Amino acid sequence: MNISYRSWSELVKTFTAMIVLLVGCSAFADSSESNVIRLYTEDFPPYSMTVDGSSSADSAENITGFMAEIVKELFSRAEIDYTMELVPWARAYENTLTQPNHGVFTTVRTEEREQQFSWITPLLKSSWVFVAKADANITLSNLSQASQYRIGGYYEDAIAKHLEGQGLRIDYVPNDVLNMRKLVRGRIDLWPVVQAKGIWMANSEGLEVEEVYTIMFTEMGLAMNKESDPELIHRLNIEMQSLKDDGTLLRIIRSYLGDEYELLDTAEI
Repeated sequence: MNISYRSWSELVKTFTAMIVLLVGCSAFADSSESNVIRLYTEDFPPYSMTVDGSSSADSAENITGFMAEIVKELFSRAEIDYTMELVPWARAYENTLTQPNHGVFTTVRTEEREQQFSWITPLLKSSWVFVAKADANITLSNLSQASQYRIGGYYEDAIAKHLEGQGLRIDYVPNDVLNMRKLVRGRIDLWPVVQAKGIWMANSEGLEVEEVYTIMFTEMGLAMNKESDPELIHRLNIEMQSLKDDGTLLRIIRSYLGDEYELLDTAEI
């Protein structure tokens, strides 16, 4: 087979152009992917949960809950591309802690975590409470009195870590659903939980429980990896404030918790 010099030269040029095009497309794809924010949340009803009731989800369409809806609206207004997954809390937390442009919600803003993340807050101000079975007849006037009871908790949870830091012994499990079940079965006496979450979960199961002590008030938000783009963090915080100012934040929360719900004032935290 004879190939002229001209034909060979044109073939080389064509092949080179194809290589350049492929490399360019690959670089563009990598660049586009790097600009997409990867968000994680956990099974934390009514804040975040799967549409079908399963324990995980790999897309925003399969995740619901009022915090998930707030975050979706936030990113829509900011015109920022994102993905959203519902995974175990420890995995969500670790991924965000170690990888730029990753975020996790709903994250309690504690002193320990303050310098570990960049923050979009407040998504919500809430309270931590001890919940007990309604017939347990437990009364607490201070936190130290809880030491005489069996207390549940789950790994990497801010409430459990706070209580442990106060000298209380915690019986850890992988997720909070197990704590509710252990409470019902009498394997723990006190379930430390975010107030709205505890009521929602108990009502969903038809359980009779009561709040016996308010541990503390908290601020909850979207925690972003510390190396994330500062301009992106700024944009999201601006849009977060607009959600609050125009009433969208309260409207979304009330669609899950009822019209009687009121946002806590900053002075109450």
